[in-house]
Order: sequence, then C-alpha cells, then structure tokens
Amino acid sequence: MPKKPGLRARTKSIQAAMAAAEQEKPFSNDSLVPSEHTPKIKTKPASAPTAKTPSSNTINAYSLMPTGVSDLKILEERASVIGRRTREAPQEFDREDFICFRLGAKELYGISYSHADEVLLMTDVTPVPGTPGFIAGIINLRGALLSVMDLKFLFKVQKSDEVEHPKIIVVSDGGMRFGIIVDEVIGNSQFTPSSLSPPVPSDGTQNLAYVSGIHEGKVTILNMNMLFGDSNLVVNHQTG
Repeated sequence: MPKKPGLRARTKSIQAAMAAAEQEKPFSNDSLVPSEHTPKIKTKPASAPTAKTPSSNTINAYSLMPTGVSDLKILEERASVIGRRTREAPQEFDREDFICFRLGAKELYGISYSHADEVLLMTDVTPVPGTPGFIAGIINLRGALLSVMDLKFLFKVQKSDEVEHPKIIVVSDGGMRFGIIVDEVIGNSQFTPSSLSPPVPSDGTQNLAYVSGIHEGKVTILNMNMLFGDSNLVVNHQTG
C-alpha cells in the first residue's frame, strides 16, 4: 500500500490544484466593458450623516442617576458593603479540610488532611519499655514498625468507657510518620486558620503549644508542625 502523504505534502498538492483551476477559467477583457444593453446605475452622492433627533421614547441614562443627598448616601453604603464582601471573599480559598475525632467522653480534636495519611482499624499495640506514657507502643504496618501515640496522656483527657470503635490515624510530615489512637472518628469538615479562636487552658485542652486554635468553639485543631518538631514526642523505629 502506498504511503499516505504527510500534512505538508497534501497542503501543497491542494494549493497547486487550486492555482491550476484558476488558470483554466476563461477570462476576457470584453466582459469588463459595459455594453449599450447594460443597465445604467444611478449613483447618489454621499451626504454627511446627520444626528438623529431622539424620539419621545428614548431614555437618557443620566436622568436615572440619583441626585438627592439621601440617594447618594444609600449608594455609598451599598458600595462599601460590596467592597467589604470582595475583600472577605479570598478567605474562602484559605479553608482547610480536616478529620475530626473524639478523645475521652466528649473532647473533639481535628487534624488537617495535609498531614493525615490513612485511618486504621484498632489493632494490637506492643508497649515499648522506657518510653513516656503518651507513647502507647508500636504496631506493624505493612512490614514497617510505626510508633503509636495516645493523645489522652498528652492533653490530660480523661479516659471514657464509651470506646466502641477506636481507630488509629496515621499522620506524616516529610519522612516522619506515627499513629494516633482516637476513641472515635467523627467525620470531615473545614476550618479557616485565620478564624480559629486562641486556645485557653481547660480540662480538655492542655499543652497549648501543640494547638493551632479552636474551631467554632468546640474542635481543637492540632498544630502538627509542633508535634513533629518536638523530638521528645516521636520515637523512630526501623525493622532490622
């Protein structure tokens, strides 16, 4: 089978065929000379355009503009409101998704999804002798040992008897990873960092250095950068 010509070759071929067709058209200068039977076309000299007089139905936009002091004040107030909404609109793009979970009987916490990797069903945690109380132990996660932290010890949260579906949330930052035991995963939501309320010490909120702020007055958003940056909180293990 002959090779199909490329796009450039096909284009040149089409252009050549069009040029040849133009040369084959009969052309006579006589066709440009008017005969006595050719109808004469009367020409009319162009006249300068004249302004049209507006009809009685024409509405002047300027006539609709408010001129009173009270009307102008209303316009200024509306413009101020629109400008304020425009300045506030970019904050919507600053919202972050987070996973909400419960510790103890009712304390709610949140971790940004920028640090949350996955949620695991609760499994056997092997204690590690000599580690602080907030280190629950280690688990085997697909062949790698993972440290597991119990934040109830870190934030002084009282244990609850209502622990039906505990989970382990795996979090990471760069090359560091560890798990966090939670009593219940509540769900997903969003928060705006600039709108968080400053944390205050309470029975369920201690060690405020690890808290970014309070979302809607009830969810403690954790500062994961501080948690990962504290060498006393992370225990690294490697399989031998």
